[in-house]
Amino acid sequence: MKNIIRESRQIEEYEDDEIIMENFNPDEPDYTFEELLAVMSLFILVAGIFVAIFSKDKFYDMSGFLMGAAIAYFMVWHMNRAVNNALMLPEDSVKGYIIKHYVIRLLVVLAVMVGMVVFQAGNIILSLLGIMALKVAAYLQPFTDKLFKKIRKKGG
Repeated sequence: MKNIIRESRQIEEYEDDEIIMENFNPDEPDYTFEELLAVMSLFILVAGIFVAIFSKDKFYDMSGFLMGAAIAYFMVWHMNRAVNNALMLPEDSVKGYIIKHYVIRLLVVLAVMVGMVVFQAGNIILSLLGIMALKVAAYLQPFTDKLFKKIRKKGG
């Protein structure tokens, strides 16, 4: 029975790989990093305008928001770098490498946030809004990828 379950899982994994691979073209460059940066920048611009208009302590609030945005840019850059480097590693060491870099990102975010609180360098809540730029860009990525592909086709 265990062998049947194991084989069925392997078949399901293989079918999932086929679905992923049917949309993958190794000759086409990957613009995911640039698209994430573009959507993040748009979100930061729009949210930054709202922060500037509606905040009472503009410097404190805006500095918190911009520190959060800087953290988000760091996180996306570091993730991109870690994933690209992990692709070049032997398969048995990839998991440890990815976990190590996840922990590094987490510690950097934690250090900046603690520093903001200790030194009262910015609004911690609005820094979370800045960090959310990465989350918004990541969730919108399937839609923005289609949009950017259309734009690239028209341009080229």
